[in-house]
Amino acid sequence: MSGGRTAYCAGTERGLMVAAKRRGACWPKGADVLWGAPLLDKGGDLMVIATGSRSRSIARRLMLVSALVVALSLAFTGAASAQTPFQATISATQLLPVPCSNGAFVCGTADLAGYGPASWNFFVTGSTAVQTSCGSSYTATIDFTLASDPNSTLVLDESGSLCFPGLDGRSFFAEGPNSYGHPFTVVGSWTVDPTSTGQFVGLSGSGTDLLNSAGAHWDGSYSGTLS
Repeated sequence: MSGGRTAYCAGTERGLMVAAKRRGACWPKGADVLWGAPLLDKGGDLMVIATGSRSRSIARRLMLVSALVVALSLAFTGAASAQTPFQATISATQLLPVPCSNGAFVCGTADLAGYGPASWNFFVTGSTAVQTSCGSSYTATIDFTLASDPNSTLVLDESGSLCFPGLDGRSFFAEGPNSYGHPFTVVGSWTVDPTSTGQFVGLSGSGTDLLNSAGAHWDGSYSGTLS
């Protein structure tokens, strides 16, 4: 450039990219700058790109991150909304002899929230006696069959502890075969069995239950989620 002035052919100021088209595609050093754009001498053509490529890149990345967060939020909401609470209460009067005519250790009635009345059967599949208050354990299969739809049976696989009141439940164990009717509590957890039928086909889920037995009377509740 004439006059010994240094020329600049491209530059950035305050985060804005500036391009100038002039003879030699340069502008003189020392030209005034307004928001990153040099004010050229007369005859200079100026093109200002309002947002530089770096700014656009950052903006695109932020948009992608925001879109990803929204997508994940929707996916989580959809998964959460697919789960429904499960609540049931049971009641039974189990007189001797046991088991029930269908082979269940205890059989009675239930009320399933959202489904209505049902039958309830408690089939013991295994047990281990330990002479402490809550040391004994069991496994069982539970079924609820809807009164309004006998083809719909919810089957649960259950395991848990048997808890006896008193001094380590000694009176219960001391009675042996005559211990039926002594109070005890069933503290269990369950998962849905894939053999469930009717309205319960294809469901999964899990939860807990708490059952109380005293004399011939049983009552208790089940809670959890189905999906």
